[in-house]
Amino acid sequence: MTRIYLSIASIFLLAGCNSTPNYCEQNPQAKICDVDSYSLSTYEGLKNFNQLKGKKAFALVQTEDGREAYGYSYQAQSTKKAQKQAIIACQSRARMAKINALCQLIR
Repeated sequence: MTRIYLSIASIFLLAGCNSTPNYCEQNPQAKICDVDSYSLSTYEGLKNFNQLKGKKAFALVQTEDGREAYGYSYQAQSTKKAQKQAIIACQSRARMAKINALCQLIR
């Protein structure tokens, strides 16, 4: 049941992604936007992502107890598709890590 809600919420989130600022542009003070709060794995993933070219997006979820999952997409046909793929990749990794929270587009 939680998966269904997460999937539905992700769809609603993506519906407004075409020209909507990412989460960190809207909430720059949020902890999820503070690179210093990231795990080494997330930091390395973001570092690799920053070197990629083309239409791309990076999504991240953090829990109160410090667990994280991320996903990204690059060389997509459009920014909207990159955002959708990043959310899907992040939510998939979050499910594997048993994180029941929504991924946010941060880049």
